[in-house]
Amino acid sequence: MRALSLFVVGSVLFCTPVFAQFGGSTSGTDERPKKPLTVMLSTNDAIQQVIPQIAPDLTSSDAHSKALFARLLSQNTSVSFQEIPLRDAVKQLAAETVLDIHIDEYALEEYGLDSSVKVSLALNDVSVYSALKWMLAQNDLTFMIDVDRIVVTGSDQAERQLVNRFYAIPNLIGNPAYHDILIEVITTTVEPDSWEDLGGPGSICPYLNGLMISTTEEIHTKLDHLLVGLHQVQAFPSNPYPTASYRVSLFAKQEQKILSELQSKIAKFAPEKMSLKTFVEQFRKHTSCPVHIDQRALEDLGYNQDDVTVIPPAKSTSLKRILDISTRSFADDLRWFVAGDLIVVTTKEEADGELGIEIYPVRDLAWKGIDITNPKIEAQLLKDPWENDSIVSLPDYEAMVTLLVTTIKPDSWEDLGGPGSVGIYDNRCDCLVITQTESVHMQIQAALAQIRERQQPIDVDKLLADIEKHESTIFTQTYSALRQTADTPLLTREEMQRMAERIKQQFAPESWSDDSVFIESLGDVLVIRQRRDVHRQIEKFLQERSIIPPHQIISGSGCMMFPSNQSYLPPQQEGNSSAQPTPAVPQAKAPGGGGVF
Repeated sequence: MRALSLFVVGSVLFCTPVFAQFGGSTSGTDERPKKPLTVMLSTNDAIQQVIPQIAPDLTSSDAHSKALFARLLSQNTSVSFQEIPLRDAVKQLAAETVLDIHIDEYALEEYGLDSSVKVSLALNDVSVYSALKWMLAQNDLTFMIDVDRIVVTGSDQAERQLVNRFYAIPNLIGNPAYHDILIEVITTTVEPDSWEDLGGPGSICPYLNGLMISTTEEIHTKLDHLLVGLHQVQAFPSNPYPTASYRVSLFAKQEQKILSELQSKIAKFAPEKMSLKTFVEQFRKHTSCPVHIDQRALEDLGYNQDDVTVIPPAKSTSLKRILDISTRSFADDLRWFVAGDLIVVTTKEEADGELGIEIYPVRDLAWKGIDITNPKIEAQLLKDPWENDSIVSLPDYEAMVTLLVTTIKPDSWEDLGGPGSVGIYDNRCDCLVITQTESVHMQIQAALAQIRERQQPIDVDKLLADIEKHESTIFTQTYSALRQTADTPLLTREEMQRMAERIKQQFAPESWSDDSVFIESLGDVLVIRQRRDVHRQIEKFLQERSIIPPHQIISGSGCMMFPSNQSYLPPQQEGNSSAQPTPAVPQAKAPGGGGVF
């Protein structure tokens, strides 16, 4: 009987793990799932790629919507509507362009409208995008892309029509990854109100070497242009270094063509008071650019294009100057701007809200004219600095940003409640991405050009000598070890002494025989007198081992201490004030562009 009992017990003990192994349960409740194992790879492991199967049918709708929006930008049309129902205007436009355009009647009802609302528009040879935009803007409507058709709707509905798209951009992300910096540039400069940080529906999430972005088709297209521009700026050589800004726009080439014509073409108008409508009709005779009067914006101020009067300048001058003087002659309420492929005459309030994006290459200015591609110089300049301790802060983007927002229409920047914004992208792009009005952009370009013409180039040899002198400064620094509790040190006295000996053996061992340097262990504090560059290595060593807190600020003293980077000016070459910091050459305006990621 005893033998039988032992057999039963043994069987149970044996079967229990086997039963559990093959899906059984040893209890009445489910076991909690185990965490997945972390796989540690080494160079000895045989690693092969997993090659996924592609499913084109799952991405075809994205390709259709992208292609349709591109067609709206590239296909031109002419329209002439005078107080006709919206449904008729849409029908005519659809027939003319062979596009499927649908009116969302339910969306219009939310705005108290229907498809019988009247529209008027007369534009020749403009993009379908511009024709739709300005036809619908009269009633605060817009349109959106729904895979393979265009839907006329309200702005709220269009903003919620989001498209998810992954951008693989390893060269811009870098390694280690610069996801956060690029995301900040995007959300700061490309339609900031559309992103979730400011209450909008758009969102961005980093993944490996790219970004998954959820936003509208129009903003996706702007992002395409931005990323292409950043890639181009990133690839710029240092000699000669292109300095022209890169326009990020749906119509970059068209806008620059229009602006160039307005600045170069000379005309003369009769200096007499005339209605805005008459002025625009005469102006059209001097330019090939379509011109549109934003009647809705005028009505918001209680004006009509027949009632508004302007006075052109008396002398012959550029078309741009004629537009400036004429529009400002009416109670300072009128302005104009280039909207893609046409000129729009509108109110000051509307024009001030029409912002453009430019990428400004500033490698020469941020690095004080130093060619950072020189490995020797790069190694010297990119040493990990202590807080407020580097002799010169390079690259220095903040100084440029401060200069621009302080001296160029300060109230137009977001810090003072304006719409303008600046994004810094330094991951080998060395550029500023700025969102501002056209007039402010022109002032920025002029300011940077002046600096480049008149700033003396840096004397690289003297700068490196100053850096070496700064690094060789000897001073005393105390390093207080962290504590387990207020009464319990992290390391014992003996362990601190051994740490001191290890530091002497590992960092500049030949220097410790000099009477001017020393290291002492005082309880849980190390008192070290050494060169600045050796201090930097020691601090990093102690931080990596969690012996001292990160970013310990220097509290040392000694001779030959250099001023902080706030007051140190890099040595300049001797010469007249017209010298350039780099052998820059005059640059034509970068055309801007787009691409596919």
